[in-house]
Amino acid sequence: MRDTARPPRRSNALFCKVSPAEDKPNINLVVIVLKTADGKITFCGSLPRLGCWLPSGLGLKIDDIDVGRAGFVRCLPTGCVAEVVMEEKLIGQMKSGQKATFIHFSDPEEGNWHTAHNRWI
Repeated sequence: MRDTARPPRRSNALFCKVSPAEDKPNINLVVIVLKTADGKITFCGSLPRLGCWLPSGLGLKIDDIDVGRAGFVRCLPTGCVAEVVMEEKLIGQMKSGQKATFIHFSDPEEGNWHTAHNRWI
């Protein structure tokens, strides 16, 4: 019998950053921007540390302008993941911006700010 299994879809990482919090160097956030192999979908995923406050989700500011917030969609042994499909407007903002700040919370009142400078897409 011939093997007819399809090869796995591949995606290309456009940006991957492990960033310490600005005021807490022991708290890291992993941010990955991927484009699917067919080039049709770009999405951004993040993986904050274990123990983060999930109801707040993950916030994003570009050049100090609030862009929005993404909820966490699943939890893995290494942490919970927030993912968002990136629309053209967001991709344009990230391309033209100089600084992206990703925000997640350790508890309802304590935010952790992670900044990526310069171009990332």
